[in-house]
Amino acid sequence: MANLPATLWATNAGSGLKDGTSLANSAVVDPADADDILSIVNAGTVVEPVTIRQVDDASITQTLNVTLDATSTNRITWQGRNAGDTADAEVDIDAGAGAFSVFTLTVADFWDFRHIHATNTSKAAGFDGWSLTNDADECSFFECRASECYRGFDLAAGASGIPFLCSRAHGNANIGFNLNSTSWASESAAHDNGSDGFVWGRQVRCLSYGNGGNGYHVLLSIVLSIAYDNTSQGFRQAGVDSVGFLADCIAAENGAFGFNAAGANRSLFLLRCADFNNTSGRDNSGVQGNFVDEGPIVLTADPFVNAAGGVFDLNKVIGGGADCHELGGILMPGGLTTSYHSRGVAQPPLGGILVGMSGGLQ
Repeated sequence: MANLPATLWATNAGSGLKDGTSLANSAVVDPADADDILSIVNAGTVVEPVTIRQVDDASITQTLNVTLDATSTNRITWQGRNAGDTADAEVDIDAGAGAFSVFTLTVADFWDFRHIHATNTSKAAGFDGWSLTNDADECSFFECRASECYRGFDLAAGASGIPFLCSRAHGNANIGFNLNSTSWASESAAHDNGSDGFVWGRQVRCLSYGNGGNGYHVLLSIVLSIAYDNTSQGFRQAGVDSVGFLADCIAAENGAFGFNAAGANRSLFLLRCADFNNTSGRDNSGVQGNFVDEGPIVLTADPFVNAAGGVFDLNKVIGGGADCHELGGILMPGGLTTSYHSRGVAQPPLGGILVGMSGGLQ
C-alpha cells in the first residue's frame, strides 16, 4: 500500500467524489476519469496527518464507506473548503434518494469531519447522514450537518469517544443524534426531526426543539441545555438502572412533562433547572421514587426572546428569562445576558454553526 500524502483534494465528477490531487487547480477541473478518492485513501498507509480538502459540493451514487484506521498521532481530516480553496466552508454531499447512508464508517478510527453537510432525501430506514459501526472510534465532528436523512448521526454502541461540536441534525425522519454512552455533543442543535432530538450521550450547551418525540432521551449528564416545543417530553430518562444528571437546563412548551423519569430503577437528579408551560407539568416525580430536584425554578412567563423564530436568548421578563439570570450557569458575555450567569444556551457560541442564534438559527 502506498503512503498517503499530507494533503489530497476531493472534487465532484458527477458520479461521486474523485481525487484531484494531481491537478493544477482541482477546484476548477472535474476529472471524470480520476480515481475515487476513498479507493485511494482506504488502500493507503497513514504515515503522517492527512487532510482531504473537499473543494466543491458532490452528488454520490453509493455510500462513502471508510475502511481505514488512522492513528491518534496521524489523524485523517475530511474538510470542507470553498471553491478557491482559500477558506473553510460548508460543502454538501447529496445522496439524492439513494438506498444508502451518505457516510458509512466501517473501520474508521481517528477520523475528523469538518464543515460537511450530508443529505439523503429518501429518508428511508437505515439510510442515515453518518452511520458509525462498532469499529469507528475516536472520530470527531465540527460544524457538520445532517438533514433529510433517516437519522442524522447514528452511532453503534461500540463506537467510542465521539464528540460533536457546533453540529446540527434537522429535518430527518427519525432521530437527530443517536449517540451512545461514550459520546457527547457541545453547542449543537437537533430540530424538526421526526423522532427524538438527542438520544443518549452527554450534552453541554445544546438545543433541541420542534422534534416529533422527546427533546433528550436516555439521560446521562446534560448541562446548560434547552428543550423547547418537542411533541413528547422535554428531558426523558429511560432504561433500567439508569441515572441522569441535569444542571441549569430549561424545558419549555413541550407536549408532555418537562422532566420525566417514570419507570422502575430510574433516577433523575436536577440542579437549578427551569420549566415553563409544559403540557403535563414540570415533572412526574410523584410516580417515580428516585427523583431529586434541587433549586427548581418554575417560570410563569416565556423565558426566550423569540423561540418560535429561533431566537433563544433569554429575555428580561420577570417570571421568565429574568428568573434564569442568576448564579449557577456559566458567564456568557454580551447581548441580553451581560454580566449574568444564565441557564440554557442563552447566548450563541463563538465561531460555531449556532453563531447568529440571536438572529435565528442558521
